[in-house]
Amino acid sequence: MVFGRAPQRTLIPQLATGDRAAIVLGRREKPALPERIRRDIERQQEAGEIIVGWTQVAAIVFFATLYAISPKAFPAGTPFEPMPWTLGTYGLFTAGRLLLAYRGQSSRGFVPFRWLSTFSC
Repeated sequence: MVFGRAPQRTLIPQLATGDRAAIVLGRREKPALPERIRRDIERQQEAGEIIVGWTQVAAIVFFATLYAISPKAFPAGTPFEPMPWTLGTYGLFTAGRLLLAYRGQSSRGFVPFRWLSTFSC
């Protein structure tokens, strides 16, 4: 304290320590939550994973049905049509996602793959 001034406080603790890497990379200290609250949050996240998985299944079924009844844009005899392959791959990924969600094994390491699959299709 200098001449009656209170020490300067920052909203981001890394600014006070000068840890620029922590600011840029987003590392920060997480406050410890009580075990009961942490379990509740995990249960809600697992329920959210299941809801998203079934929503994706509904979208796959909708687009597969739409593709099946629509006139084809490819000429007959085309060796490769990407739509069935894309829906099939996305369907397998979604089935795996649902299986992991129901088993409670949906881990944080799987998050980037879920995000990429959701937004790439």
